[in-house]
Amino acid sequence: MKASASVWVGRVLSAFFVLFMLGASVAPKLLGMPITTEIMDGLGWPRGYVLGIGILELTLTLLYIYRPTSILAAVLFMGLLGGAMATNMRAEQPLFSHTLFSIYLGWSCGAACGCAMRSCGRCFRVGARTLSRGARAATSVWAGVVASADEVGGKYCEDCHVAALTDAGMMDLSAGVRPYALDADRAKALWAKSEEMVGEKF
Repeated sequence: MKASASVWVGRVLSAFFVLFMLGASVAPKLLGMPITTEIMDGLGWPRGYVLGIGILELTLTLLYIYRPTSILAAVLFMGLLGGAMATNMRAEQPLFSHTLFSIYLGWSCGAACGCAMRSCGRCFRVGARTLSRGARAATSVWAGVVASADEVGGKYCEDCHVAALTDAGMMDLSAGVRPYALDADRAKALWAKSEEMVGEKF
């Protein structure tokens, strides 16, 4: 399946974020480069924290690369970057080049995850088709927060819009809502069967 523009934007932002973290932040700390201790001295942090911070950054970066834990890593990174920003503010570092740099990195990390969730989300295989849990989660948020009740009430929604009617077969996982899903008689029969199976009337 051809990747959408959002997917490619997410990939580029993810690559930028990962390469920066590994090359400009993790490697100098783990290799004990003098620049890291100089930075720690300037920020008022003990030099002994350098290795621990480097290991933490490496761990979070690896979690970010691994798709099933990428969202968790992004959330944890927000905490790490927030701490870095607070430290720079306390040390009265330059605003745009130092203090706000955590926001630049955080935006790159968060935007990459957002593009992935919006376009293909946390994907898993069902035969030869791909279903998106992330896109469904985004649609739930859209329907509950963004769209009006009149627009989505009683409607099937997908990919952040009201689903269009389609004649695709039951085994076709393409977009759209099937006519049988809107059949009132089928709905009543299904409800009656459900009550029969659980032995309750609702």
